[in-house]
Amino acid sequence: LRTFPVSAFNLYKETAERELNDTWENLKQTDFLKEASHDKDQFPELVAARENWESDRRSKSNEFQELSDLHIENMKEKEASLIPSAIEVDWGRPGGGKVFSDRYKSASAQYSDNYAIAAKAMGIEFQDLDEFPNKDAELENQLIALDPYDHVKPDGTPDWDRFNADADAIKEQMTPRNRQAVENKRFNVADPRLEETLRRRAGAIDLLQPYFDAPKYKGLTKAEEEQVDALIVLADEVRGLLSLKGISVSRGKLFEFMLKGGVGDPKIVSTAFVLSKRNISHLVKTTTRRDMVFANPDLVTFYSFVFYDLSEEDQETWLARFSPRSAIGLEAKAPRLEEE
Repeated sequence: LRTFPVSAFNLYKETAERELNDTWENLKQTDFLKEASHDKDQFPELVAARENWESDRRSKSNEFQELSDLHIENMKEKEASLIPSAIEVDWGRPGGGKVFSDRYKSASAQYSDNYAIAAKAMGIEFQDLDEFPNKDAELENQLIALDPYDHVKPDGTPDWDRFNADADAIKEQMTPRNRQAVENKRFNVADPRLEETLRRRAGAIDLLQPYFDAPKYKGLTKAEEEQVDALIVLADEVRGLLSLKGISVSRGKLFEFMLKGGVGDPKIVSTAFVLSKRNISHLVKTTTRRDMVFANPDLVTFYSFVFYDLSEEDQETWLARFSPRSAIGLEAKAPRLEEE
C-alpha cells in the first residue's frame, strides 16, 4: 500500500508502463504511447490516467505561468551576475578561467535550488514540466554546470564514466532540438560575451578526456604509462627517505641501479630512466598532448594543470604565444543599444 502521495504525472507514467509493458524511457515521446493514451477501448485505465494528469496541469495553469515568469527573471539576474567574470577571463593565463567556472557552478546551483523550491511551493513537480519550455532551460543550466572534476578517481583524474553518465541522463530528458543546440555549443543566453565564454569553456571540457586518453610515452600502453608514472613517484619517495639520512641520489641514478640489478620490468625502468635525463627525454615522450595544448589554448585557460604538464621550454613558448590574449580579444562584443 502507498503511504505517500503520488503526482498525477507519476500515476500516468506507472499506468503506461503497466498497460504497455515497457519502461517509460522507451515509451515517452513515441507515437505508440500517444495513440494508446487516447484508445479508450483497449487502454481505458491509461486514458483515464492521462486525462487526470491533463486536468491537473490545467488546474495549475496559473502556477505554470508564475513559475515561467520567475524563471525568466532569475535567468536575467543570473546572467547579469556572470557577465563581469565572463568579460574578465584572462585567456592568456593558465587557470585564467577558473574564477568564471566556479562562479557559474555556484550561480547555477543557487538558481536550480530556487527554481525547485518555488516549483514545490506551487505544487509543481519537475516531471510535470514535460511539455513546459522551462524544463529544457533548467536542464541546460544543469548540463552546462557539469564539470569533469565533480567526480574524481583515487588517482585524482576525472571519473569519466560518472561524468558522461550524468551528462547523458540530463540530455535524455531534453527535447531533441534543445539537446542538439547544446551539443552544438549554442546556449540560451542573451549576452554574446557570456555565450562565447560558455562555448569556449564547453570546448575545453570536451577536449579534456581526449587529452587524458592521448599517449604520453612512445611504444607503451596506457597501463604501462601508469606503471612508469608510479615508478617515478616511488623513486621520489625513496629519494626523500634517503635525504633524511643525508644521502643525495638522483632519479636517474636510482633507475640505473635498477637496470644494472635487473630489478623491475626493463621496458618500464628504462623509460623512466630516459625521462629522468632532460637532454634525451624527448626520445620517449610523444608530442600528442603538447600539440593538443598549442592547438587549443583554452584548455590551459580552464585547466591550469595542463600547462604544468608541459616542459619548461614549452611553457615559455605557450606564454610567449598566448599570454597577449585577454578579454579584449573576445570574438563577441557587448550587445548594441538600439538607436532611437
